[in-house]
Amino acid sequence: MWRLVWQEGVPTIVMVTNIKEDGKIKCQQYWAESGHQKYGPFSVAITEQKDFADYVIRVFEVTVSVVTHTISVI
Repeated sequence: MWRLVWQEGVPTIVMVTNIKEDGKIKCQQYWAESGHQKYGPFSVAITEQKDFADYVIRVFEVTVSVVTHTISVI
């Protein structure tokens, strides 16, 4: 998911369900509650959270680690 968000420059993600409803897990949480969480080369951190009666707005910072490859040419 985070690869697609990064690749396409997605500005907004809308989650239309709660993680848990009526005691059943409806989806997986794809962020850490605090700090940051690594998902492969992507690091995701919440930079802002606003709680409202019926919904929550979270702002994420998504960074990707750059891997450098060294190639020898003879």
